[in-house]
Amino acid sequence: MKKVVNLIAGISFLLAVPNLSLARVENPKAMQGEVGKYGGTLVWSVFGSGPKTFNLPIAQETSSTTPLGFLFTGLTETNGVTTEVEPALAESWEFSEDGLIWTFHLRKGVTWFDGEPFTADDVVFTYNDIIYNEDIATGMRDLLTIEGKKMTVEKVDDYTVRFTLPVPYAPLLRHLGTAIMPKHILEDAVKKGTYMTTWGVDTPPPKIIGTGPFMMKKYLPDDRIIFQRNPHYWKVDKEGNQLPYLDGMIMLIVPSIDTQLLKFQAGEIDLYGMRGEDY
Repeated sequence: MKKVVNLIAGISFLLAVPNLSLARVENPKAMQGEVGKYGGTLVWSVFGSGPKTFNLPIAQETSSTTPLGFLFTGLTETNGVTTEVEPALAESWEFSEDGLIWTFHLRKGVTWFDGEPFTADDVVFTYNDIIYNEDIATGMRDLLTIEGKKMTVEKVDDYTVRFTLPVPYAPLLRHLGTAIMPKHILEDAVKKGTYMTTWGVDTPPPKIIGTGPFMMKKYLPDDRIIFQRNPHYWKVDKEGNQLPYLDGMIMLIVPSIDTQLLKFQAGEIDLYGMRGEDY
């Protein structure tokens, strides 16, 4: 059934309730809500000229960040319904009495799209070599710089990471929703100084490697992005069935919000972000 929904809420829903190969994930995250059925392709849209990059840390426009948000995950995530911060790639954490030392325990058995294991090395690489790298232009650095100082991010073991803060920082957990990037794929580009030109929109979509619910299958410039489900995703529903339910998604690229509305009314897309004048 076609439904008019707020686009941001719709996107959050897809990430929160988005099969069957969880043997390697020791503690998959169980989602609440109704148990769904497998199958189907969701069609939605963004307006504009399409993504400018497939490299999320340097992406600035929503035409890039919105589709890439389905491919990558952070240590934490924000519940789209309650707005509470919840565990994601980190399954638990604790902190010191003074609020300066935070220890995160990573979810074991999570893999990247190419089958490589997700570990503490990826977290340390993301923060120390990408976010805090002055040669890389990323807006994430400002959010994770506290009173002008960087956090110290260090590996304790393969599945434990320690963050040491210069001063207590209330938004820390929310900002640790920052996407974790694959060290085994991107380390060479950082070392060679070519990271800023890595994963451009001319990169074959299957080479964009994340840990999110969907993988990018095909990109047709100025037309659409086609996604397929990640068969090794680390979330399950409340009955233990692996998520996502959808076989895939199609993100249409349209020239205007008015075109989005027309396509929704014609039944060509399943989601539409309403404006005030649409009510």
